[in-house]
Amino acid sequence: NDGIVGDADTRILASMVRELQTQESTNNAGLYFLFGSGSNQYNQLLLRQSTKNDKKQHAETDASGEGDVDKLTEIILLAASARDHQSSKSVLPSIPRALYAGGGHSALLTQNNRLYLWGWNDYGQLGHVLISAQTTSPIPYLQKEDGTPMEVQNAALGHSHTLILEMSTRNVYAFGENNRGQCGILTNSQDNDASSTSFPIPVIPHQLKDVQCQSISAGVFHSLVITLTGYCISFGSSNFHQSNFGNPSAIIPPSNTAKVCTGWKPPDTKLVKAAAGQRHTLLLDEEGTVYTIGDNKHGQRGTVQSNRQDLIPTQVNLTNVVDIDCGWSHCIAAVRAVDGNGVAADIRLYGWGRNDKGQLGLGHFQPVKEPTPLVIFPEDTQQPKIRSWSCGSECTMILTEDGTVYGTGWNEHGNLGIGSDVKVEENVNRFTKIRGAQMPKLQEGQIMAAGGGQFITMLI
Repeated sequence: NDGIVGDADTRILASMVRELQTQESTNNAGLYFLFGSGSNQYNQLLLRQSTKNDKKQHAETDASGEGDVDKLTEIILLAASARDHQSSKSVLPSIPRALYAGGGHSALLTQNNRLYLWGWNDYGQLGHVLISAQTTSPIPYLQKEDGTPMEVQNAALGHSHTLILEMSTRNVYAFGENNRGQCGILTNSQDNDASSTSFPIPVIPHQLKDVQCQSISAGVFHSLVITLTGYCISFGSSNFHQSNFGNPSAIIPPSNTAKVCTGWKPPDTKLVKAAAGQRHTLLLDEEGTVYTIGDNKHGQRGTVQSNRQDLIPTQVNLTNVVDIDCGWSHCIAAVRAVDGNGVAADIRLYGWGRNDKGQLGLGHFQPVKEPTPLVIFPEDTQQPKIRSWSCGSECTMILTEDGTVYGTGWNEHGNLGIGSDVKVEENVNRFTKIRGAQMPKLQEGQIMAAGGGQFITMLI
């Protein structure tokens, strides 16, 4: 018994992984499993062999549901290092370190800081001009205009645009759809066609050209950037004040683009992270306090008092928050409480906002106006320890320390991966264990990302 769970195909693939990861070869190759579920309309799960860029075919595929995967499905990515021709030393293997999922595109970031993007590319959100909207292997990595690799520290995938944070300069680049200014790029064109409102080549947003940044988030139609000085610079759609917010005492010095990008931070602390939804914004400061601004129709502001007329973010009643994430209209905050002896306890997740699809897994479909503890097993006082989590557009995925993934919320495309021979309801209001291919327990780490209609995960 080799300790590998799963079907025969899983065992064969696991054996291949073990052999490739232990052999001393010239290429020092390593094989890594990528798993996925949900919509594959634009090949965001890398399951389609065709490379035709046919919009009519896209429409037919979407209408018929063909390409949706309702159970976790195996995909293989080969990450092999190349030898450094400038020296006798070999380059470290391109081990995966992060996954990202957008409206219809997906991405993988490796430890040598290269970002690989695939899937929907109608607006150039993959960062290349000549890539089919149904990209298949080999997947090109992101490059600068001169053809050199873009060294990426972090990435954020919105509905149809992408942000990246460059490693060495800490500059932010944007590409993809810009019809609402979500790429922060000013144009003089009054046209509304894709050629004038999209940018397929990475460009630094106008007000960020001389700004060093630490965190980025791409929403449906707006973007958020946290600078090294702790300000949030926002651009894009602002019909609910989800971007372009601030006040005279806490705004970055004005410029000729002040109407497009503004900056804000709390008076006595610095921001460290942001999360962009569809019509609202979530912010986290260095002291563990959460702020929100934007639409509050579904309670996504985390307080019953806030409304769309607020011009500056307001506090949410939570402390000791260490991380935040949000979907279109629901929010998740991770809280690490401290006991009486000052010892940090386990992570506890709190959620609020829109819940009509069961996004929060609370057993009902009513909106949640204030932060509420999330539980995986409602009848059990002993909850599993949380390793990571990810908000999709209208779902939430949680990974526990034993490597099990649970999902709740919208499941129209099978993106929760809980399908079986029995019909599964489109919306699920309790965290449900993912089904399908079993992930062999060969690596210690696991990464995952939930997007518009897809879920991807990988052992590292």
